[in-house]
Amino acid sequence: MHRFESCTLRQLLKKLLCGAFLVTELWWLELEPVRFGADSWRERAYCKRSSSHTARGGPALAEVPSPVHSASRYQTAPFGAFFLYGKKMISLAHKLLKWYDEHGRDLPWRVKGGAHPNPYVILVSEFMLQQTTVKTVIPYFERFMKRFPTIESLAQATQEEVYHYWQGLGYYTRAKSLHTTAQMIVSVGKFPQTRDEVLKLKGIGAYTASSFLALAFNQPETVIDGNVMRIICRLYALTSPLDEIQELIREKAQKLTDTKCPADYASAIMDLGATICTPKNPQCLLCPWHNDCLSCGREDVENIPQRKKLPKKEKVGFVYLIKNTKGEIYLRLRTEKGLLSGLYEFPWSEEKLFNKAKNTQKQVVHVFTHFKLILNIMVLQTDNVNCDGFFIPVDKLSAYPMSTLMKKVIKTACLS
Repeated sequence: MHRFESCTLRQLLKKLLCGAFLVTELWWLELEPVRFGADSWRERAYCKRSSSHTARGGPALAEVPSPVHSASRYQTAPFGAFFLYGKKMISLAHKLLKWYDEHGRDLPWRVKGGAHPNPYVILVSEFMLQQTTVKTVIPYFERFMKRFPTIESLAQATQEEVYHYWQGLGYYTRAKSLHTTAQMIVSVGKFPQTRDEVLKLKGIGAYTASSFLALAFNQPETVIDGNVMRIICRLYALTSPLDEIQELIREKAQKLTDTKCPADYASAIMDLGATICTPKNPQCLLCPWHNDCLSCGREDVENIPQRKKLPKKEKVGFVYLIKNTKGEIYLRLRTEKGLLSGLYEFPWSEEKLFNKAKNTQKQVVHVFTHFKLILNIMVLQTDNVNCDGFFIPVDKLSAYPMSTLMKKVIKTACLS
């Protein structure tokens, strides 16, 4: 009797477990395509650009490519790392894209669901985002696009006007390179759509080329910036010095990249690094990869990746506010190559330029990428200056494109 009851109980438990497993399988097979399939983001209408653009060698400048419908990006698993959940394989890219649908940032240069219909928007944003945070870029981007709404309008502008609308963003060589790139594209008559062609443009390196091709044309490019490096190192617990494992990071990042909707994937992984997997205080419990991340829960997670920190050099110099007898102030155009070239400025140097100038005891401090600069503000009254420059009324200073450094001088010296 006991043996009969025991067998009956075992059979009952077995049936219950089989029933539970069957329900789970039905849920995955029937409900998941609804949740992640055709209804997701309007059937992923933008996941694939029209093949006609590719056949012509890229969209013409005046066109705005029309999105076309394609199958859901979740129909087949992308080439990535897979993890077993019951009997269903779930890719990391799948998890990340689902998270991005719900939590991805709304940015003025971004569309969700695939490539941006206007490559020019991506071109401008990518140049501005070099060495500059999204939060800082947004107001400058909107102002710039209002003045230069098309690539033709940018190409036809003077370099001085481009600098004027760039001022405050810093790294002004980017503005010059963007202007040159716009002229190159306009002269050809279409946007480049291959990696080799994009790399020939002024001011575009490997990262910007990958990002541009992914976001503007939905091409399967792996985007690797500081955020992505940090994510990959933490995901796989790569604790060696960053400069020693660059190739390994690239290899793992490429395997993860979703090849079906690379535009969304590129935006998603950058958002993950900017909002969740941050350098300090990462929000691991909110991360779509927290169950798969080998660094989740580690006390030293903030130290991954291992970077070599170089101390910033400190430079001290002098900036000269020179006024003539009319009360006008002296400006010059910085023509030297490199830092701040092409902008207007007050004469400044690490060495003393005018021995008769008086020290106001005021200073400005500005931090560049590799050094900190401290300038002592000096004043001098003279009508003769042995430099290539000119005098202008003080109230006309705002008409000349200047760097943030010079704007700090104006504010500190109460010239505005």
